[in-house]
Amino acid sequence: MKFDNWKGHESEIAEMEKKIFPEDAWSLKVIYETIAFPLFYGEVLMIDHVVVGYYGMTSIDNEGHIANIAVDIPYQQKGYGKILMDRISAIGQSEKNVTQFTLEVRVSNARAISLYEKSGFAIAGRRKEFYQDKEDSFIMWKMIDKE
Repeated sequence: MKFDNWKGHESEIAEMEKKIFPEDAWSLKVIYETIAFPLFYGEVLMIDHVVVGYYGMTSIDNEGHIANIAVDIPYQQKGYGKILMDRISAIGQSEKNVTQFTLEVRVSNARAISLYEKSGFAIAGRRKEFYQDKEDSFIMWKMIDKE
């Protein structure tokens, strides 16, 4: 298992997006534009040279916004989502000086909400009709305790 930068894996990410998020998938064009954004950081999780998941976040000042996180369907429910969440937290804190993280999640996505709560996130609000199909999202936050 290893992590690698998004660059060079754009097509794999786009294909996974279509499978996992059919209504909200990022296009290849959006993925290239996102990678070019200076405040963006993203990695893929690879097993035996196969991309099994990825995450992307932006960091501004001390805030990290998780733009997306996904695990390919055959690899779901095997702990890779937790590995990605742990990686986001570690990279955010050590390399980006992040002290708080935020993300949006579909209110119907109970598995993702559970993963995020286990990773220290709490629901802080709701965005009405956030997604293209008009489903609401929960806004979730995680604060890092810096002693």
